[in-house]
Amino acid sequence: MKKYFVIFSLAVPALFWSCSSDTDAPKNAAEDERINAEFAQPVATTSSLDLSAAQSAAISGYNELGWKTFEAVLNANPAENHSLSPVSINSALSLLASVEDESDSRAKLVNTLGFTDAAELDDFNRQLLSFLPSETNGVDLSLANSLWLAAKYTPEQELVKSVAEFYGATLKSVDFNDVSTVAMINAWVNDYTRGLIPAIVEKIEPSTLFCITNALYFNGDWKKAFNPEDSYDGKFTSATGSVKATYMERLDELKYSQNEDFRMTSLPFKGGKIVMDLILPDDGKDLSFAEYTSLCSTATTDSVALTMPKFELTTDYSNLTDIMKQAGIPQFNHYMTRLGIPSYEPCYINRFIHKMFVNVSENGAEAAAASFIGMAMAADPDSEQPASPYKFVSLTKPFYFVIREVEHNILLAVGHVNDPSL
Repeated sequence: MKKYFVIFSLAVPALFWSCSSDTDAPKNAAEDERINAEFAQPVATTSSLDLSAAQSAAISGYNELGWKTFEAVLNANPAENHSLSPVSINSALSLLASVEDESDSRAKLVNTLGFTDAAELDDFNRQLLSFLPSETNGVDLSLANSLWLAAKYTPEQELVKSVAEFYGATLKSVDFNDVSTVAMINAWVNDYTRGLIPAIVEKIEPSTLFCITNALYFNGDWKKAFNPEDSYDGKFTSATGSVKATYMERLDELKYSQNEDFRMTSLPFKGGKIVMDLILPDDGKDLSFAEYTSLCSTATTDSVALTMPKFELTTDYSNLTDIMKQAGIPQFNHYMTRLGIPSYEPCYINRFIHKMFVNVSENGAEAAAASFIGMAMAADPDSEQPASPYKFVSLTKPFYFVIREVEHNILLAVGHVNDPSL
């Protein structure tokens, strides 16, 4: 059976953890606001990225980490629907690297994100934060970052300033022993995902020192909408059998590429800055990152007859810690002396949560993603198509999708639709 892959990559702002000594710790909301007012600056938007040669070269590795995570969750449960946001996950990990002391763990983390220099990684995230957001031309894309810090710690002010400058993150002093902290973090995620992800975490261990939260929201209109009058009910062949689906159809001039195992077409959103790639594999074929990038690089404009289902996905990865470790992210020996944590008490990643929502219809797509990283003290098609001027892409079986920024190929979201009826 063919798997259909929808690759969806959403950019989500990273929220980061900070810690430091017990003296002069923020004790109340007024002090939190004073710190944020002093350091947090509005992030100016820009229409282009001014990347160094090293940063441009690092994008492939940056995207590949998100892809490895996607492959891991897909392979663990291949019969289920999957979607996640590489840019959300990577933003959180980038901030972790930013607040960490120089160490082998930090160097490995930076390298796993595709970079060799932490300063280049910080600047790359600063530019993404100003480049990706949009509220014009039929696309609403927003990123938000926040840092939740145990009240007994006071971060170095230069570090707070750096986190605000490069990641747009605000800081909140909290008590992780207080259940209201969970409600506060979930309310923040709910607000910045426009209610699409009401909560990110159910419980936070009292031993948590700091946590990072990321929130992404995306709502884009297709450059050319599907005609609802052309939509019809049909059957979608999932991994477990035939299910009902509502299909959309259109004939259009679209980007298209194919090889022996895959066909791909790209649906642009208004403004042309973001597209959704739709990839149809042959039976039994899994889409690798190398194959996906090859399809993108060889795509040309062609006449495409596209059939695709409307779908809505909600995914909840409540514990990605082991998967991230397998992807190369060091779990232990993170030193945070700039956050006030003594060097003889290294931190470890004790929680890694990621959630995503995606809805695709005749008018466009709406999506949201959220990430949570907690840090604690370490213990250590089937038949041949007839001749036609159109390239046929009929997504009537499991498929991949990707939401991608076009100029620099930043992956906003990746996903796999096994059953659009769920």
